[in-house]
Amino acid sequence: MAVDGVSLSAPTGRITGLIGPNGAGKTTFLNACSGVLKPSRGRVRIDGTNASIGGPAKRARRGLGRTFQQMELFDSLTVRQNVTLGAEGRYAGWNLLSHLLATPGQNRQARAAAGEALELCGLLPIADEAVGTLPVGRRRLVELARCLAGSFHLLLLDEPSSGLDRTETRRLGEILRAVVSERGLGILLVEHDISLLTQVCDQVYVVDFGELIFTGTPEEMMASTVVQAAYLSDAEAETAIVEEAEESEVSAQTTPRAQPVPAAKDESQRPGNHPPALELRNVTAGYGRTTVLHDVSFTVARGNVVALLGPNGAGKTTTLRVALGLMRPQSGTVWAAGADVTRQRPHERARRGLCLIPEGRGIFRSLTVRENLRLQVPPWQSDNATDAAVAAFPVLGKRLRQVAGTMSGGEQQMLALARAYLSRPDVVVIDEISLGLAPKLVDSIFASLRRLADDGVALLLVEQYVNRALGMADHVLLLDRGTVSFSGRAGSVDEDTIMRAYLGHKQPKIAGASTADIASVRTDE
Repeated sequence: MAVDGVSLSAPTGRITGLIGPNGAGKTTFLNACSGVLKPSRGRVRIDGTNASIGGPAKRARRGLGRTFQQMELFDSLTVRQNVTLGAEGRYAGWNLLSHLLATPGQNRQARAAAGEALELCGLLPIADEAVGTLPVGRRRLVELARCLAGSFHLLLLDEPSSGLDRTETRRLGEILRAVVSERGLGILLVEHDISLLTQVCDQVYVVDFGELIFTGTPEEMMASTVVQAAYLSDAEAETAIVEEAEESEVSAQTTPRAQPVPAAKDESQRPGNHPPALELRNVTAGYGRTTVLHDVSFTVARGNVVALLGPNGAGKTTTLRVALGLMRPQSGTVWAAGADVTRQRPHERARRGLCLIPEGRGIFRSLTVRENLRLQVPPWQSDNATDAAVAAFPVLGKRLRQVAGTMSGGEQQMLALARAYLSRPDVVVIDEISLGLAPKLVDSIFASLRRLADDGVALLLVEQYVNRALGMADHVLLLDRGTVSFSGRAGSVDEDTIMRAYLGHKQPKIAGASTADIASVRTDE
C-alpha cells in the first residue's frame, strides 16, 4: 500500500505543500490525483465535482495541470515552441482532427497564452533558443511555463526545484508566488527543499509510509516532533507514534532508545599505516546538464563507518554511484587503497574490494538462498564457502533451499548483506539498507554492519534512520544540494545542525484565498 487513506485539499489562490521522506508516497499521491494511477478507494474532486473517473487527459481538460520530477521537454524545439504546445493542448479534444489542425483564432490565442507564460517566467529573452542548449534552471522554468500556458487552475508540481541552485530556487519561489497572486490558481507542491516550501506555502501536509501524519502551517510543521521523527527516521519514535495511534497494549516506553555503538579505532590515519580504503577528492558530478555534486571530498578509513546523510535530492545516491564507478565524475578523482580508480569500471573496482549493498534488496528473487550465496564465491570453492554468511545470519541456514523472493523483507535484506561476508571486501557501500524494515530487524542489520567494521572493513552508509546511523558511525558527512555542509566525528554533530540540513530554515510565507480541492485518495501501487 503506497498511499493509505490520505485526504487533503489544495485551494485556489494558495500554494499547498506535500512533503515526506523517501518512499513516503508523495509521487504516488500525485499520480492518483492526475489519473496516472487509479485509486482502489477514495475520490478526487476538482472544483467540488467528482473527477475520479477518467484519465490524465480528461482531468487536464477540467483544469488540472501537472509537472514531473523527470523533465519532459522537446530539446530540438525552441523555448517558445515548447511553451506553445502547452497552450495548444487546450484545443485537443475528442476530435482527432483537432490534434493536427487549428483555426487562425486558436493559433492567435495559443501564441498569446505562450507569450504571457514566457513573460511571467522571465523567458522572453531566450524564447527563440533551442531548449537543448539551456542549463537545468532555465529548463525547469520552460517546463513550468508550458504548464502555465494551458488553461489550468490547479497545478500539481513534483519537485520543481530539483537540480536548481539556491539562486534559481529563490527565483522559482518568486515566480510561484507571482503566478498565484496574478492568476489566482492553486498549486499542490511536492518538494524536497523545505526552505522553499516554508517560503511559499500557506499549509503543509506531511506523509510517511503512505499515511498522513501532520497538517498545519509551515511554522507548526517546523516545530512538530512528529515531523522531525519522520525526517530523522528515528525508528523508536516512529514505532511509538504508531503504537499510540493504534492504542497498542505495549507501551512505547518499553522500547529502549538506540544507544551509540562504541566507535572503531581509526588506526588507518596513523603515520606509516595503510592509506584510506576509499577516498573522493574534489568530485563534481551530475547527469547531462544537471550538476548534482559540487567539489565533494572525504575519506573512509579501514574499520570505520562513515554515515552520508542529507535530505532528498542532496546527492547521496549520486555520491555512491561515483564511488562505485557507475558514473564518471565531471571533475575530481576516486581512490581505493591509495590507487586512482577514477577511470575503472564497476567490475574492476569490485575486484579491488568495493562491494555494494543496494537499496531495494539487490538479490535474485527467483533463485534459492543457496544459489544466491554461491553466486558470491568463485565456482572452484566448496559449498563450505557460504558458511561465513550462515554464521553471520543463522536464519539463512534454515532457508537455503527456499526461493529468495518468498522470504520476508528482513530476510531478503540479510541475504543481500551476506555478500559482504562472502566477497571479503575492503569497502562496503550501503544504500538505505533499513528501508521498509521493522525496527527490531534494523537492530539486527546494524549489529551485522558493526561486526564488519570491527573486522577492519570500511563502511560508507547512506541511511534513513539518522539517529541509528549516528549511533554507529565514526564520522558523519552532511550533504546539502550536492555540497558538504558538515564533516566531522559523529559525536560532534548536534541535533540543530541535522535539523537544519533536513528541514532547512524558516522563510516568509504568502497569503491566499480558497476554493477547488483534491480530497480523500487511497491507492495501491
